[in-house]
Amino acid sequence: MTKKELLRFVAFLLIFATVLSATVLLMREKYSTVSSFYAEPQNSVDVVIIGGSHVNSAFSPALLWRDYGIAAHNMFCWNQPMWISYFYFKEALRFQQPKVVVIDLYGMMYGASYIEAGSIDRDTYAQAFNLSWSPVLYEMMAATSNAGVYSPPLQDYLNIARYHYRWKQMGQPEFYRERLAKHDPYQGFSIQVGAAPTVHRGSHDAPSPIRPYEKAVQYLEKAVALAKRKDIQLVFTMTPYIFNETERGIYLWLKQYADANGIPFLNYNLGDGERVGFDYAKDLVDQGHVNYEAARLLTDDLGSFLRANYSWPDPTENPGRAQHDAAAAIVAQSLFANDLLQEPDAFVYLEKAISDKNSVVICAGPDSSLLPDGIAALLSVDNRVSAPFYRVFEGGADRTAQGITDQGLTVRVTDFHVRAQMGGNPAFTIGTTEFWKPGDVFAVVVFDMLWGHPYDVASMPADGQEPLGHDEITGSERERLRDP
Repeated sequence: MTKKELLRFVAFLLIFATVLSATVLLMREKYSTVSSFYAEPQNSVDVVIIGGSHVNSAFSPALLWRDYGIAAHNMFCWNQPMWISYFYFKEALRFQQPKVVVIDLYGMMYGASYIEAGSIDRDTYAQAFNLSWSPVLYEMMAATSNAGVYSPPLQDYLNIARYHYRWKQMGQPEFYRERLAKHDPYQGFSIQVGAAPTVHRGSHDAPSPIRPYEKAVQYLEKAVALAKRKDIQLVFTMTPYIFNETERGIYLWLKQYADANGIPFLNYNLGDGERVGFDYAKDLVDQGHVNYEAARLLTDDLGSFLRANYSWPDPTENPGRAQHDAAAAIVAQSLFANDLLQEPDAFVYLEKAISDKNSVVICAGPDSSLLPDGIAALLSVDNRVSAPFYRVFEGGADRTAQGITDQGLTVRVTDFHVRAQMGGNPAFTIGTTEFWKPGDVFAVVVFDMLWGHPYDVASMPADGQEPLGHDEITGSERERLRDP
């Protein structure tokens, strides 16, 4: 082969590799767990929280901003091993200059926990690589191809066939974007509802430390070195889940490693969980994730720790202040709504809903004489006769007079009509859907005005002894109830 032919061949390979890479980047999914991170204003994030789905359920950046003035974002993907945590750390530094990076160390449990190594490798291959184009992305592909026990070879990460289903989406504008930055007020947090009671695993240490999977150790050390080079403070966490004795030994190794490197380690699966009052009987939604009540607890403790141990810039000078403020309001309201949806006591429910500045509350019943005294006083129903009653509250103010007609009560809230007619055959409708249950003392619908839609219809049984009933109004039903 002549020198000219060799140059042609090399040029062909370079062109082919470039076209292949560009095609893969074009074909891959644009929405991902990190899309919201890319939507943050540049250099507006003080803390990046990195980890898997445990992070997604445990820490609310919006509450860190509201309660501590610390701007944070969860940069996560499902079942994130430590090598992915390291590259997410590198990717975060391309867009933000965080003062602190929090790394949840569940990624160090690779091969030792309830999620098998094969499942972690498959999930990583499927959804961890929707980062923006940069050398970091290709470096992550190359590193991952020989990091996990079941990791695919490097060429599989550039396999166009894996995105075959995307051809049908080529007409959509977002298909062609290099990356899709999509603002999300939850900033990598999700509200988990419910409880899966389990037995507390205890907080005593294993007899001896157990060294984690070697590749995980290698990338943990890389993350520590990166933080030192960039003068970034590291904080390690371990959020609660059901762990085994091997993991208990790994915890001990991690604690020794953190101490040796001067890195705080908040292990909420052991002593720190007991310190903040984490309760395995009510705070886990499944074996691996905390519910939103526990997320409040952990977020508050993390925020308190961060505020006490580091200095922070003035939040009023943050370039993303308006976006952070709006996110905090939306997430706080979502948590309030979830509290309300689970409230069994009618008086407590009405008291919370009526006093909330972002709520419109519409309540009606056929016979005011059946109301318990406390609820009658709360609703300002003074005339306790056997007659219908109607009440409308907006941000705590009584707006009832605006909706009363000869036929009962008719109120329009944003795109929804609520009609209550309690004489004769009682009816309580939103749009054309009936919510009244025969024998109830009253029905009430709650609208959230930040969202502009209803989310709960509650009713009180006639005997007043049973728990308050809830009909949650979800997305699909909401659209059905909306005015045409």
